[in-house]
Amino acid sequence: MGFFFGATMADRKETFPKIKGSQIKQLPIRVPNAHSPSLVALVSEIDARAEHILALYQREGGAKTAHDKTFIERQIEQTDRQIDRLVYELYELTEEEIAIVEGAA
Repeated sequence: MGFFFGATMADRKETFPKIKGSQIKQLPIRVPNAHSPSLVALVSEIDARAEHILALYQREGGAKTAHDKTFIERQIEQTDRQIDRLVYELYELTEEEIAIVEGAA
């Protein structure tokens, strides 16, 4: 969403641009068809990974050693990449489109 917003809606003149309701309605949020088990499963997997990453962030805050913190940070990065791949699959992005999104991030 950050890529889409930055590429299409951000007013580059403002340091902290305002987001308008009409702009939010333009965001390409894909709602899975309840009759498509594969899409429902994909969204469920994204949701599960998102819950996992939130739990990792909570654990990171309580890490007692630098080693533990680094280990958790690596798990967060890995989970974030997994979520990215699932979202790319959800939106049926091509490798070329993925390269554009990742190059701009």
